[in-house]
Amino acid sequence: MDEPPADKPKRERPKRTGQSLSELLPKGMQDLEDAAQRRREPPNEKRLAEAGIRRIPGKRLDLYTDLPANPAIDELPRIFELAIPQWCEFFGVPEEKVGTWKLTGYLMRASDTFRAVDAIPAWMPTIQNGYAYGDELWVMDQSTDYYRRHLLLHEGTHAFMSHFLGGIGPPWYGEGVAELLGTHRWQDNQLTLRYLPQAPEEVPGHGRIKIVRDDFAAGRARSLEAVFQYDAKAHLDVQPYGWCWAAASFLDAHPATHESFRAVKEHARDGGLDFTRHFLEPVAEDWNRISEDWQLFISQAEYGYDVVRASVRHKASEPLQGDEVRVKIAVDRGWQSTGVQLKEGVAYEIAAVGKYQIVAGEPTWWSEPGGVTIKYYRGQPLGLLLGAVRPDLFVPTTLTPLAHSTPIGRKAIVTPDDSGTLYLKINEATRDLHDNTGEILVRIRPVTP
Repeated sequence: MDEPPADKPKRERPKRTGQSLSELLPKGMQDLEDAAQRRREPPNEKRLAEAGIRRIPGKRLDLYTDLPANPAIDELPRIFELAIPQWCEFFGVPEEKVGTWKLTGYLMRASDTFRAVDAIPAWMPTIQNGYAYGDELWVMDQSTDYYRRHLLLHEGTHAFMSHFLGGIGPPWYGEGVAELLGTHRWQDNQLTLRYLPQAPEEVPGHGRIKIVRDDFAAGRARSLEAVFQYDAKAHLDVQPYGWCWAAASFLDAHPATHESFRAVKEHARDGGLDFTRHFLEPVAEDWNRISEDWQLFISQAEYGYDVVRASVRHKASEPLQGDEVRVKIAVDRGWQSTGVQLKEGVAYEIAAVGKYQIVAGEPTWWSEPGGVTIKYYRGQPLGLLLGAVRPDLFVPTTLTPLAHSTPIGRKAIVTPDDSGTLYLKINEATRDLHDNTGEILVRIRPVTP
């Protein structure tokens, strides 16, 4: 549907969602359902050509544009074709069911030119960036090749969902999934949808991670429940696109929500609360844990975030027994419970030993719990052992203590302000944890007065 670019929020414009178009249409237009079923006449090739609009044919998309020939533009129908098997896989649609499905698309530098030759329906609101309706889609030209492709794939996702699923669900899902599948990599004639950008240079004009990062810093962070509550008018602004992308990326990747998130497509015809209920019921028992992992995801808001490796490892904990406890911490995961409860106001000595790989390749980077000062991450040496104390009855209505950390290194004295379980991890971006090997042996004991 219509999607503003990340750097230029658009307001005061109508927006179609998976619920209803009725509030967007001029007064006097009735029976929207019948109107939606009527097929428009094929494009008038002669009128389009006379208006300076050329056709780029494709197997799954015939694209009409007033832009001059350019490889980045002329390859768009081929890119659209390559997206279809990936849409089929994501939504569980057998490829043979696609049959002869084909869209007509319009890539526009000047939308007035297209409106003058009836390539845009008279009832359709002003198109700021993109729109999909029936077997047609409209995309305004963008400032980067990446974002032009992104917008085409975003609108193509909506068209695919509407045609094969019968709807796109509520705004958080419909826009979130279109953003998830529109975020892509196009390299060496290979298209990858549902791509998690590793750096901003890969996705110029995307800006979704920046939205989340900036909103979090400004105190405007949104819980998952708040994202679920976006209504039909929310996407008049750009921020909801960032948050819906973040929610879809997180829920599709998280081990506790992936299955339910993929299964809820069966209810795509429902744009109301029942759709979200169908998603939430299977994951209700884990919701606090999921919400806490979401807090960590948005508090870091970084490129390449590995939702699976960053998901917190919890385990049953108990007060420290005897003089000391020894535990092992994996270096290829995020926060991990030690299973040791620390008491408020009691001082504990935490000592760590071990040698572990934090960067594979030539040369291999090795670290000890004190970290390596050749490179820093978030103001601390890479590989440094970090700690945090999390209340055992924590409910994520406030920010998790795991969003903040205390440097432990080889040895530190920790005196908790509140009782809770000690969690540990090494200091490294989650996207880089995958090539780590080794573990850290940690000793925990109370400080003798």
